[in-house]
Amino acid sequence: MVFHYSDYRAVTKERVNNVKLKQFFLNRTVRLTGGITVRKVKKVVCLLIIFVSCSLGTVLAKAESSDDYATSRTFLLGWLDQYPKWKNIDKTTIPVENSFFMRHTSNTKAIDLTGGAKLEKDHVDFSSVTSTGSVRITNVGFYNGKSIDTKVSVSKNSKSEKFTLGVTESNFLDWIFNTSKNVTSNLKYEFFISKTNTPIAIGQYMDYKNIDENLSIYIVNTSLESVVSKTPTYLIYDKNKKAGLYLTGSEPAPNPNDPKFEAVVLFPKRESITLQVSKPSTYSSAVGLYYNGAAKTDIETSELEGIESELEVVDSKNTTADIEFVQTVPYKHSVNNYYKNYGVTIPLEKGQLSYDSIEIKDMQDKNASKNFNVKVAENEIKIEATAQALKQASFYDNIYKFKVKYKIDYSKEIDPSSLDEVGYYNFETTAQRNLNGVVSSATAKEKINFNSSISIKHHLDGKPIADVPDSVEKKFLTQKMKISTKITNHKLVSYTPSTIDLENHVLEKTTDEVILNYKHLNAPLLSVAATTLTVDAADNLLHLKGNIKLDELEDYGYTLHLAYNKQNQVIDKGATNSEGKNFEIDVKMIDVVTGKMSATLYVTDEYGNQSNVIGLSIEVFGILQFTSAPIESDFGTIKIPNQKTYIKPKEMQSFKVGDFRGPNKQFNLTVSLIDKTQNNQLSTHFFFKKSADSEMERLENGQAISIYSGKTQADNSQKEFDIDYGKDSGLFLEVTPEMKIGSYEGNLIWTLEDVPK
Repeated sequence: MVFHYSDYRAVTKERVNNVKLKQFFLNRTVRLTGGITVRKVKKVVCLLIIFVSCSLGTVLAKAESSDDYATSRTFLLGWLDQYPKWKNIDKTTIPVENSFFMRHTSNTKAIDLTGGAKLEKDHVDFSSVTSTGSVRITNVGFYNGKSIDTKVSVSKNSKSEKFTLGVTESNFLDWIFNTSKNVTSNLKYEFFISKTNTPIAIGQYMDYKNIDENLSIYIVNTSLESVVSKTPTYLIYDKNKKAGLYLTGSEPAPNPNDPKFEAVVLFPKRESITLQVSKPSTYSSAVGLYYNGAAKTDIETSELEGIESELEVVDSKNTTADIEFVQTVPYKHSVNNYYKNYGVTIPLEKGQLSYDSIEIKDMQDKNASKNFNVKVAENEIKIEATAQALKQASFYDNIYKFKVKYKIDYSKEIDPSSLDEVGYYNFETTAQRNLNGVVSSATAKEKINFNSSISIKHHLDGKPIADVPDSVEKKFLTQKMKISTKITNHKLVSYTPSTIDLENHVLEKTTDEVILNYKHLNAPLLSVAATTLTVDAADNLLHLKGNIKLDELEDYGYTLHLAYNKQNQVIDKGATNSEGKNFEIDVKMIDVVTGKMSATLYVTDEYGNQSNVIGLSIEVFGILQFTSAPIESDFGTIKIPNQKTYIKPKEMQSFKVGDFRGPNKQFNLTVSLIDKTQNNQLSTHFFFKKSADSEMERLENGQAISIYSGKTQADNSQKEFDIDYGKDSGLFLEVTPEMKIGSYEGNLIWTLEDVPK
């Protein structure tokens, strides 16, 4: 193997560039990967290029790329500041799209270990992994308003390769490994939205320390945006590797925190990144690759981020819906980069929600309100970082979460049209941020599940009532409902929770439960004075007399029922108790006909219990009768005319006939005259005309004529008949010039006749 090396640096790392020469200040031995040792004398002037040629048999590592650094036989090593994608950490600002870095928070946990990975006290041990093992680390930061988890995997060849990953705050994401020389292992980081398996592409940076001659890292170009370090350093790279960056140290690090053995790698947006690590030396002890968190360089401040979240479950009236904004405040390595001012203005909701409180926390979920002045007005909240906080380094390299808490306003019943098609209330708020006089905005959204269901359970002696199933009512939060409590044979004695209003219950939870506690009630007891009864079809009144007793001394309601002819007639309502109540009532029966019929009488109480049933035998009787008829026919004082004239009574004759004998009955109405005058002077002067179109019939003394026929229908729908004679029909008196002056009297006899079938 041919080894080309173009530059050595001493402890001072000063380099003077000249057209033809370089001066080196060397006062100690510099070790290169591969075991070469070159000693230089202090203040020696050397040529521009020092050529050293030697043969090495070292295989540095294995790689998956086409430019495999393990198969190359020529290494052209250069200082890291010669790498094309290198940047000076003292002059570089990490852009917002790469500003994410993983950090330990109070919500960080190691979960879902696979492949033989084991969680120990403060680290995950991958030593038992023979192929690939992994662990998911939760809540390692925020990106685009979302909390992020990372899945870390190790791929290695055997159990002889020892790997551990720190998972506590003091050793977070630090790798300790012990492998054979030049054995490569893959470290893979995958990123997910917290509490989901949804991958997310993240642009980020990783700051690693302790990269010395006993440690090498290889990153393929597709996962590498740039590399940043201080200058000068002891970090070198292989110029022959075109497909990626092979990075190692030129000598042992005196301590893990020496910045000359530290590099920051910027990664473009990726759902996962992979590092390949190995020990290129014969160093026999374990090697540490230490994750340093925030880089010691300026980082652009990302925008205020509005969180999109969902409130799926409302447990009580005190459950809060949260509108949350997140601000990542990057590390500031110099007071010259501190903020002059920082503020956030958040408008307040005036709809279905009511403001409750504001919460400000840092990335450790600790109360950070002391760093801010908060003013809550009627329509908005103003949050301003205090002047003292902005001057303190502890304010920076942090995440601040501004969470406005709302409660559902249960005094306002939700209009279902304000919910989406699946019953969610979509609430969003746009806040404004003022950073050093520059104003920007962000929108946070909260979807609140307004669907509500309440399970109603029925218990007797602390156990469910077997034949009464639970019921479930589905509505929306804030809506009202009546909880039905009546079940047969039982009386409600209590309910849980006891604070609810059964008549007007407001739904306050996503899922709720009401337990109704009952006692068993005996059936009501009914008795009557007589069970054989009669009804006059003329009025259809049934006279009932009896007594009702209910279980319990305390009065409660009953209903008295009379059932007949497919009818169930409620005939009385009231309240009583076990002492009983007497009743005596007349019941107007409906659609009954003459003859014998059966009926039943029973009582139900307000809890659905039914009494004993009493059978009744009822005989309905009916007659044919006048219900209305003229008392007299008065013709008044009549002047004797010059010619024959027919005169009607002062009042027209009208009749009402009631036929209560049942269906298909016929009757006939007749009229006859009984003349009371001397020599029967009226008998030849009275006539009757059945209709306007009929002929007049003379009323002979004592002889009846038929004037109307009627018949009840098969359905017995008509029982009364109105018979009315107008001005052109009915009774007429014939008056002639021959009649003598005087008073005339007689009797008209109206007769109803039963006509046989």
